[in-house]
Amino acid sequence: MRSAASPRPWPDIAQAALRARLVADLETARVSNETERLRSALLSGLARSALAAGGHWLGR
Repeated sequence: MRSAASPRPWPDIAQAALRARLVADLETARVSNETERLRSALLSGLARSALAAGGHWLGR
């Protein structure tokens, strides 16, 4: 049996769960931002390639 002075483990478990959720949310945001950055770079590179080819690359 626990003494009245010892804390219950539930707050620690709740805090750990919250931290885990925050870490997961941050990782999701990081991956989303990196995906957008790579998408933007890819599209920019394709546009430069098309312009450099005088539009012929696009079948014109």
